[in-house]
This record gives sequence, C-alpha cells and structure tokens, in this order.
Amino acid sequence: MTLLELQPKLQQAVANGQIGSPVALRVYLKSSDTDADLQSGGVTAIGMARELFDSPPARLMVRGDLQRQATVLVTCVSGATLFATLEGGTVESSSIHLTLIGNHGIANLEKVDWSPAALPEESPASIRWRQALSESHASGTAVVIPQGEA
Repeated sequence: MTLLELQPKLQQAVANGQIGSPVALRVYLKSSDTDADLQSGGVTAIGMARELFDSPPARLMVRGDLQRQATVLVTCVSGATLFATLEGGTVESSSIHLTLIGNHGIANLEKVDWSPAALPEESPASIRWRQALSESHASGTAVVIPQGEA
C-alpha cells in the first residue's frame, strides 16, 4: 500500500470521533530499495499531516540524510506535529508504520507493506515542502515554510 491509500483509514478514525482532535502523527517508512526517494516520502507525509490536522506546515527540521536515513519534525500552524522517520536500503521488506495521536485516543496502523508511489503532479505547496526539506537538510537547522496557497 502507499501512504495516500492509508490516509482514508486515519481520516475515518478522526471522522468517527475515535481519537478526538488529532495532535500528532508518527510516520515510519522503511524501504528495502537503496535508491528509495525518501524526500518524496517526506513530502507525502507532510501532505498527509496537512490534511489530517487541517493546518499547513509552518516549520520543519531534518536530521540525517535524505538518501539513506532521515528524521523529519514538522510543526503545523495549529501546533500539531508530524514526526517522520524515512529509511532506504536498511531492511529486507518495505513497510509503513503510522500512529495518529488525538486529544483522547490513538489510531495505529502497524507494519503495512509499503509500495512507494509516484507523486501526483507537484503543487505549489509540495514544491515549498520539498525545498524546505532540502534547505533544512543542507543547513542542519530548522526552517520556516513559506505560507501560500495550500
């Protein structure tokens, strides 16, 4: 499955009141492919968080390297956070682990087989997110994500 295919499962947990208001999303992508596009996985995770939190990302920090293993912390305008770990070439089989934490519950999708998907045509927002990932990775510091049309 792809991240985008799993997003409705988390949206359902929000819609049915199972977790209350979402405040944090944990995404763990592990790819067996040594050439995995981790940056695209990060962009997809940011888009998922943006939709689940109904709040645009405001600040982003990358640790590690976007070719092999990286950790990404995103704070949205609302204060909700995305914590993503992206790994490529470190495991035998690719998988996704997702945890959505709400103000009174948790939705957890553990070890779903991951099939990286091609991103749809990039939007102005996803281009800004990709640039922020690259800038934070290069500088080793947190960066503010310019706001614009989401």
